[in-house]
Amino acid sequence: MQLNETTNLTDYIAAGGQPDSSVNQRIRSRLVEREVMHNLCQTVQFAMKHAENDDDLSYDDLLSLCSGQDWEEPGQDRIREMDRDDLLTALGEYGADLPGVDEDNEDDDADEGGDLSDDQLRAMLIDEIGGDWQEFCETERLDPHDLDVYEHWAVTSWFKNRLAERGEITGELLDFDVWGRTCTGQAIAMDHVIASIAAEMEVLAGQRNEWVD
Repeated sequence: MQLNETTNLTDYIAAGGQPDSSVNQRIRSRLVEREVMHNLCQTVQFAMKHAENDDDLSYDDLLSLCSGQDWEEPGQDRIREMDRDDLLTALGEYGADLPGVDEDNEDDDADEGGDLSDDQLRAMLIDEIGGDWQEFCETERLDPHDLDVYEHWAVTSWFKNRLAERGEITGELLDFDVWGRTCTGQAIAMDHVIASIAAEMEVLAGQRNEWVD
């Protein structure tokens, strides 16, 4: 696969793309400048202190902006640990269209995965999960990881939706669309989620819609 054919971060890296290159850092910074607007840390803190006395503020909604659960990481960890039999079983439960065993193959060890490697089966399982990591983890009896929010930012509604699709903590406060950022100490553009969104937009260096300087 060529870089200009990639539509997500995993494929971009597999094709030799470097999301942390200086060019891509500039592209990611442009994305942040366009979609991330204001720091709301003090606004959220003030709202938390006064929520009980303000009918326009919901303490429960505010609390949901300050913590959350991550189902994807334990799910991804589980998939990396799966052997071939586990992968085939999980794919079968999702009704995945596996290549099957070649009728001319007389090898008793042949399986429904055909010539697909274990890594290809893992990629297929991730596609079948389709982002519903909570359902997968509950099936596998996995607990979510707790998330703590360190910063709050006002973002565009479009960007909030893209963040939510990736399991980021999002919500609304007053007239703002809010992102609860679960890391701190580095530029927002360096967050993995920013690279993921940029790759899906196909704007990284070498992609179809590359944002050139």
